[in-house]
Amino acid sequence: MRKRVRQFVSALTAKITPADALFVRSLLDVREQALFFGMDKADQRHSIDVSETCLKILQAGNRQVNRQLLLKAALLHDVGKQAGNLKLHDRISVVLLRRFMPALFFRLAEEHGTPFHISLYHPDIGMNLCRRAGCPQDLLNLIARHQTGGPGVELEILMQADQLN
Repeated sequence: MRKRVRQFVSALTAKITPADALFVRSLLDVREQALFFGMDKADQRHSIDVSETCLKILQAGNRQVNRQLLLKAALLHDVGKQAGNLKLHDRISVVLLRRFMPALFFRLAEEHGTPFHISLYHPDIGMNLCRRAGCPQDLLNLIARHQTGGPGVELEILMQADQLN
């Protein structure tokens, strides 16, 4: 629960510095930047934090990874959330229902366009947005599986960094 409180405060105070924007522009092409900057500030901040955590994980270990792919995936992994224009109160409802009333959460998630649907299916929604923007298949795979997992060191690091943020 402490993590959720930290996320709440972070969402309220989310800022993107000029250095953050430069970091994003150094990694993403113009179409990918449009997707990234289309997210709300809280998701942008979270995604930058995830990418920075990925870099720390890479520095701590001796793993062979596609660094560019990993960082792009970290920046774009939650891009599907923009489809629902989720407000802070929507996110709180999602977290509380998923934690304390999961059956109701999953029932509500069946209705397209609801905050619950967007939250549950944002990896697939994001993958489709990125596909339309011309992103490569390996990036699409990471975005689509960032909550369910699968093979690959990049996915493992992405999921770990996302969990820590």
